[in-house]
Amino acid sequence: MKPAAPAPTDTLEPNRQFKALMDAAVDCILLIDQQGLITAANAAVERLFGYNKEELLGQNVSVLMPSPDRIRHDQYIGNSLASGQAKIIGIGREVSAQSKSGKIFPIYLSVGDYKDGDHMSFVGIIHDLSAQKAREEQLAKAEQEIHQLVSRLAQVSRIGMMGEMAANIAHEVNQPLTAIATYAQSCRRLLSNDPPNLKSAIKPLDKIAEQSLRAASIIEGIRTWVRKQDTERQVCELDTLILAVMDIVTLNNKHSAPNIQLKLDAALARVMADPTQIQQVLLNLVLNALDASQENSPITLSTEYSGSDRITVRVLDNGSGIDSDLGERIFEPFFTTKDSGMGMGLSICKTIIEAHGGELGYRRNPEGGTNFYFTLPTALDNNTASEQGGQANNE
Repeated sequence: MKPAAPAPTDTLEPNRQFKALMDAAVDCILLIDQQGLITAANAAVERLFGYNKEELLGQNVSVLMPSPDRIRHDQYIGNSLASGQAKIIGIGREVSAQSKSGKIFPIYLSVGDYKDGDHMSFVGIIHDLSAQKAREEQLAKAEQEIHQLVSRLAQVSRIGMMGEMAANIAHEVNQPLTAIATYAQSCRRLLSNDPPNLKSAIKPLDKIAEQSLRAASIIEGIRTWVRKQDTERQVCELDTLILAVMDIVTLNNKHSAPNIQLKLDAALARVMADPTQIQQVLLNLVLNALDASQENSPITLSTEYSGSDRITVRVLDNGSGIDSDLGERIFEPFFTTKDSGMGMGLSICKTIIEAHGGELGYRRNPEGGTNFYFTLPTALDNNTASEQGGQANNE
C-alpha cells in the first residue's frame, strides 16, 4: 500500500508570505525601528533609490532624504517617542527624496506605526511622484502656450477689425487735423494785422491745442487697441469700457450711424477683468448684432447683476436669429455663417470669457432675434453685491 501523499498547503509561511507581498508591491515599503534604522525594504526601494538591500539594512532612513530633512527626521522620531504624539502617522504628505546618485525627486509618503514586542516601529510607503509632476509641468506649459496663442489670435483679430475701419479712422483723425489747419490760418491772419490782434488770437490757439489733443487721443486709443499686451486683470468700470467700445463702433464704415440702446446698471458696473480683452468681446458681439439686424434697427446692450457675484452683459438684436441646428458650432474655430468671415471672432471671445471665469452663450428671443450674453466676476464683496443686486431688482 502506497504511503499517503502530503496534504497540499494553501498558504505560504508567514515570513515567506510577507516577503512575497513586499516584493510584489509597486510602491516602496520600508520598515524602520525606533532609532530610525531600516529593518526591511522591498524590491521597489532598490529600483527607485538605486541601493541594494544590503546597503540599506541597518542604515538610518534619513539616507533617503535630502538636507535639511535628514536632521529633522531624527529629531522628529525622538520627539514622537518622547511625547507619544506623531504628527504624520496616518497622514500622507508630499516630500522630497534623494537617490544614491544624489538625485532629488518628489514622493508621496505615508507613515504608520506598529508594536514590535515592547518597541515601537514604523512602516513607510513611498509613491514616486516624478512622472505625475512632469505631466503637471507639461500641462501647465501647454496651458501657458495656449494662452499666448489666444492672445496672439486676439491681437490679429483686433488688427483685422481696425483694417476694416481704416477709412473711418482716417476720416476721424482728419477732422481734428483739418480744424487745426483752419484755426492756424485764422491765428496767422489775426497776428498779421497792424497792430497784431493778440487778444483775439488766443481763442484759436486754444482750439488748436484742444484739437491736437483730440487727434492724439484717437491715435493712442487705436494703438492701445491693436498692440500686443500681456493679460492684466484689474478692477474696471464696465460702463467706461462699454462707452469706449461705442466710440470704436462709430469708426466702423459699415455702421456709420449705429442705433444702440444702452441699459446699464451703474451700481453693479465694477468687474475684475482685462479691459482690452473685454472690449474686444463687446465690440465683436455688438458688430455681429448690427450685421444681423436690419438697417437702423436698434440693438440693446444691457448689464445686470445675476447673483453669485456675477454681472451679466447682454447684447440683443432683432435679426433673423440663429438656426437651431447650428447649436454650439458657432463657437467653434473657423466656423462662420458670413461669406467673408474667418470664424474666429466668437471662438476667441468664448476663450477670453472662460479664462476670466465667466460664461459666453446665446438664446433665441421669443419676439425674434438673438440674445448673446456673457458673465464676469464682480469686483464687489458678497454683501455689497447682494445688496446692490437686490436694490436693482426692486427698481
